[in-house]
Amino acid sequence: MFDFGYCIWLQPIHDHEWYTYTEGFEPHITLAYNLTCEEAHNYIKNFNKQKIEITLDNNVQLDCDEDFYSLYYNVISKHPLLPNNAHMSFLYQYDKPFCKNQIEKIKNKMKARTGVMENISIVKCSGHFSTWKKQ
Repeated sequence: MFDFGYCIWLQPIHDHEWYTYTEGFEPHITLAYNLTCEEAHNYIKNFNKQKIEITLDNNVQLDCDEDFYSLYYNVISKHPLLPNNAHMSFLYQYDKPFCKNQIEKIKNKMKARTGVMENISIVKCSGHFSTWKKQ
């Protein structure tokens, strides 16, 4: 399992339908990762909090790094606070690729392509993703 250290997540408003797509996992855009606790808190302290409207691409993306699999959509909106490769993560799993049914399920659920991102969090991303904790 990867240790991503302290991460900064930008998330949609709490009542956005994207939260219903993820079966308990919180959709997010990672703004920074592999930070120390101090670096993460400094990032948040210096972050210019604002609402950012984003639009997602139409195509689901799959990635694998060793045994860590991710399913996400690229963000096609540009904003100075977003990384160049911004994407909205929806699902993670270990040890096996996403099956066709999992991919089709999220594709069929994905009705909203736009959303307002306004919640920023520090998340300790060590161990299994199901145990990652907001700080």
